Amino acid sequence: MNRNTGRIIGAAGAAGAAALGVVAGLVLSGAKRTAKKAGLALSGDWERQLKAEHRTVRKLLKAMVDSRLGDAVERASLVASADEVLTRHAMEEENVIYPALTTAGAGDAVGLLFAEHAEIKTLLRALHELSFEAPDWAECAARLRKLFLRHIKAEEQLFPALHQSGDRNRNKALTTLVRREAVRMS
Repeated sequence: MNRNTGRIIGAAGAAGAAALGVVAGLVLSGAKRTAKKAGLALSGDWERQLKAEHRTVRKLLKAMVDSRLGDAVERASLVASADEVLTRHAMEEENVIYPALTTAGAGDAVGLLFAEHAEIKTLLRALHELSFEAPDWAECAARLRKLFLRHIKAEEQLFPALHQSGDRNRNKALTTLVRREAVRMS
């Protein structure tokens, strides 16, 4: 091997190592973002966690309703954040908590909660499809907020009874399942 070949190989190796470092950095950065998103779903037991998510969404929806007509960037960011949190939250409830509520004898209430989730998803889709500059965007956001507030009021009346009716092991199992669902959706 001559000197030039060695330099070329050395340069290629250095470039490869640098590229590998960039890729590793991106992977770690993505993992940190995923952990940060999932972190919301990994605190407290299932009841406290779902109520904390309710508070987060309530704040996002209030900010959406209060947003100004000319601030499309803020509206886009708010609806994207609300959609992300609500999608994960709905899956936690629909796949874990609602079946537990049904088993506990609250099947009629669960049917209504599922219907409200469908309506919430429809309103979120409408907000994505409307122009952020459209005058009726704020009205749609207000309808979503009103529905969500009514929805969480019903849930937060049902959750304590489910939590108290279960023993420590069942609540621990529900918490584990809610966390798994949150991580899966993150």
